[in-house]
Amino acid sequence: MTEGEADEEDFRLFGFVCGQKEEWGYFVLSELESARGPLGLPIERDLHFRTGPFSEVIARYRAERGR
Repeated sequence: MTEGEADEEDFRLFGFVCGQKEEWGYFVLSELESARGPLGLPIERDLHFRTGPFSEVIARYRAERGR
């Protein structure tokens, strides 16, 4: 996520989503909290994430995933 703000009932975020497809978009925090992966595990914060320009971050992500 690149930015976010509180709205009336949730916290609205904007960022690049790497899911079934890769795309920029809006989502809310409650969606992340309720999402589960293939094994039923929740989404977790990546404690080893390094910030940088988007082009570098997405290149690292794709290299790690073999894309």
